[in-house]
Amino acid sequence: MIDSRQDKTSQYDIRDEESPLFEAALGLGDWLAAQPETTDEQRAAIAEMQLFLCNLPASPPGGFRGEFGFRFDSIPDVGHAGSWMVSVYAGMLEVFGHSRDGLPEFGWLLRPGETNHNDLTTAPDWIAQVRNPRLLAIPGHQMAIEATAGVLS
Repeated sequence: MIDSRQDKTSQYDIRDEESPLFEAALGLGDWLAAQPETTDEQRAAIAEMQLFLCNLPASPPGGFRGEFGFRFDSIPDVGHAGSWMVSVYAGMLEVFGHSRDGLPEFGWLLRPGETNHNDLTTAPDWIAQVRNPRLLAIPGHQMAIEATAGVLS
């Protein structure tokens, strides 16, 4: 379980009630890493992002950026019908899910040094959706796994 207690050096205002969201994000990373189509490079990126998530509320290393998640692309590829992602860029942490098929959308964003005002109303929906992403299969679409991580120079 993620320890969401704050310390004086933390940049992230993470609340105790958000722990299930981060547990689900870590679980999504595990699920994505276990998929046969996930590349070794993507697995490494997922591991880096999971390390960052496990160390919350500590800030990431300077210049660190990364993301992992999945989307459903139309066949032929003319766009996507939904994305579920966990990302960090320039210290900004984001968890989101959106779909064109009427599923509840979720967005959670936390910028360094800001007070957390995120609404968790649809967080349980996002958590349920990422438990087994293949259950979200959209006819005429294929699932694509996304995962990158690294340090910007």
